[in-house]
Amino acid sequence: PIVDIILAVPRPLRLERLLSVISCQGVGKLTLVGARKVEKDYFGSHLFRRPLEMRNELILGLSQAGTDCFVPEVIVRKNLTKYLLNDFDTNQFNSTTSSELPTLPTSTLALIAHPPNEDDVTGGRFFDQLDSLLQASMANVDSGLHHRVVVAIGPEGGWDEEEVLMFEKKGFRRVMLGNRILRTDIAVSVALGLAHEWVDTRLNNPNSIE
Repeated sequence: PIVDIILAVPRPLRLERLLSVISCQGVGKLTLVGARKVEKDYFGSHLFRRPLEMRNELILGLSQAGTDCFVPEVIVRKNLTKYLLNDFDTNQFNSTTSSELPTLPTSTLALIAHPPNEDDVTGGRFFDQLDSLLQASMANVDSGLHHRVVVAIGPEGGWDEEEVLMFEKKGFRRVMLGNRILRTDIAVSVALGLAHEWVDTRLNNPNSIE
């Protein structure tokens, strides 16, 4: 899968239920991060203490998908600020390839689920933001570039403004997932569904983008 997700850690029970949903919908990398509205003790759940249980939930989702057998790579970063300032690199979202094959240069089309600024001409519309990012990427590099999509989804109370600004400094664009406030599990499903739909209809058919 060429879609990745950065997810602020939800309540342990909700995360456990989400893992199979995430792998079923198709994700290359799942990065679980802390945030100001994430309780620190969430990282003490059995899923983090016994990673095999997390992997088993991901495999369960794949068994339902019936398409591929790619288990998402899971990355855990408790401190969001340190992650974005020191560890984050869009190159981490390169697809995993065999060492015998050349690795294509990658452009990451990065989105953060958060209400847009008033001056955003796209209005935070999911497809419009990705179209804009793709056009900018294709205008600046050769046609052999390999693209990936990464979506950052915040905690139940949402990202705070400082966190959003840190993401934006890394090239993320704000997107809306609708007018309603969504629970994390619903937001993840909506975002992944939109991302895969865009990949299928736009990224694989650039001529459809006006």
